Amino acid sequence: MSEEEIADDYPLPQQYVKEEEEMDEFVLYDEELETMCPEDLPKRVLTDYSIYNGDGFLTSLELLPMWSGIDPDVELYASGLVVEEESSDFQVAADEGSSSSGSKKAADQKQGMRMSLSQIREWVVELGPDMVFISLRTDIGWYNLSTPSQKYKSWANVVLRCAHVAAKTLQLICEKSRASKLSFGDIVKKLCADEPASKTFISNKVCFHFLFVYTHSMTSVSLLVAIVQSLFSDNSFLLIVAASYCREIPISSCSNSS
Repeated sequence: MSEEEIADDYPLPQQYVKEEEEMDEFVLYDEELETMCPEDLPKRVLTDYSIYNGDGFLTSLELLPMWSGIDPDVELYASGLVVEEESSDFQVAADEGSSSSGSKKAADQKQGMRMSLSQIREWVVELGPDMVFISLRTDIGWYNLSTPSQKYKSWANVVLRCAHVAAKTLQLICEKSRASKLSFGDIVKKLCADEPASKTFISNKVCFHFLFVYTHSMTSVSLLVAIVQSLFSDNSFLLIVAASYCREIPISSCSNSS
């Protein structure tokens, strides 16, 4: 996936400008990290965060693969306030983080250190009840994403919408006695019927839903399969269903939608 393919759903390019002095993440380095498996690295919270590329422009996590063990072919970095998990008193849910109160943010500022992280190696998404939890990994540790910075919020919201659309797709499939009874077109029409306040709402026109899923198809595939793996890790059939329902959609189908 390239920036050009998903550019229409994101704001215009914007340079990341740090508002405060940032410490380098390597102040957290410990020799023991060299022998740790990635899943065993220390876990922390990153709030008031921004994600940007090697040229310093704000960008999306979608550009990175979600598959563990695959080296990223694009360099992405993050900056923000790093808080130790055990000292954090806020919910680390990406959805809730975007609406956190100013008082909580002020309290977090006293607890954490503002840092610039090393290259992001991978990212994962987990779902709770009506919540999305996003984590990213560097060579130093894992960071659960909480509140995006005000300037990065528009980029973060697109990834959140992708995650909610994938979760809603799985829910619609599971509601049927047989997955084959629900076509992809049926799913898109049901998503289109959601209320504007819904986290999966894109437009009341079916075509725009087709275009959104088509444009973000690689992310949708990764998200849906990851969700199924976490819930039904022993059910290979559901993994196949998840992948088949998130396959790329011919762009011509949008011209026949209304």
